Amino acid sequence: GAWRDAWGLRDGGRVPTEDERSSADGRAGLAHLRFDEAACTLTRTREVTLDAGAFGKGAGLARLPRADGGESWLVDLGGQVAVSGRARSVALAHPVHRARTVAELSLDHGSLATSGDSERSWDWGTRVTHLLDPRTGRPLARSASVTVWHPDPLVADILSTALYVLGPDEGLRLAEARSLAVLFLVVDQEDGRLRQLPSAAFTTRFGALSLP
Repeated sequence: GAWRDAWGLRDGGRVPTEDERSSADGRAGLAHLRFDEAACTLTRTREVTLDAGAFGKGAGLARLPRADGGESWLVDLGGQVAVSGRARSVALAHPVHRARTVAELSLDHGSLATSGDSERSWDWGTRVTHLLDPRTGRPLARSASVTVWHPDPLVADILSTALYVLGPDEGLRLAEARSLAVLFLVVDQEDGRLRQLPSAAFTTRFGALSLP
């Protein structure tokens, strides 16, 4: 929360001063939170705040009841889709040009969550995006996106953000180690072509994609 406010991510973006960054650094980080799993309680040791941007949509979708009988539904919250009841076609957007569809995926259950910086970013001399790297407290700018499928929408939402932060190389290694269905779309910096980097579990579930 402190880093979110320092960079003005809910207020059109800004570049904080060094003093503001230093202040935010002292009021952020999981080291200041203690989680008691048995009691299911979270205790703050400093006045830190948590932002729900990395999991809010998924938490909402996870509360939806499953469709029964002949019913079915699709809920699209922008960047994350969940379905139940029957298969639906879900558009996959270009990582830089959000309005451009590059593929269609058939989603029969669970949720697809996509993280990227094409939706909200600002140019303040320094490119400011809405996705922060918790290791540095700075916004991440990549010409890439990551899409995650998972039966639990909350897990899909959390994973898509975390894997975007890790990046294609480290993110794919984690996806393969955990058998996660993950697709990175990366724009080549030299020729501008779109490359797909799917995990084995993603290809097994959705097949090979043909990108423009």
